[in-house]
Amino acid sequence: MSYCTVDEVCAAFPTFQRGATGSISDAQIQKWVDDWAARIYSAVLARGADLATLVLTATQTNFLRGLNVDGGVAELGAALQGSLTLQPGEYSLAAARRRSAERTLKQIADGEHDTLFGVEVEGAKFAGVAGAETTVDETPEDLGENRGFGKNQEF
Repeated sequence: MSYCTVDEVCAAFPTFQRGATGSISDAQIQKWVDDWAARIYSAVLARGADLATLVLTATQTNFLRGLNVDGGVAELGAALQGSLTLQPGEYSLAAARRRSAERTLKQIADGEHDTLFGVEVEGAKFAGVAGAETTVDETPEDLGENRGFGKNQEF
């Protein structure tokens, strides 16, 4: 199951003619889209959320679609660049979309999107107490503690 359509991927290249002789087939583009969908599914599953069983919200669906489109555009763009030459310094849409997709997959792997998919996080990302953040009424001063660090102090 992919999260976007071939039409959405091809829309990034308005001059690309689908179905033309010698052109990249819709079946090949769909394969690339499906390959990226599998990578996305795997990354999210590794974080503890099974996209096959989730009822996706609009936000989740849009996020997955955008990421899947980025991957598909990267693949189609790379294939199209094989048949045309970029001028020196010309912007590569395919390379930019690939970087975007790879960066987002890394963010998923690092847990930056856990809350989007309802993954239970064991404590905050920066768990711990730094000074007076426990509660308003329990600062180190309220507890009779000195805020300074002492020699041989255990934490």
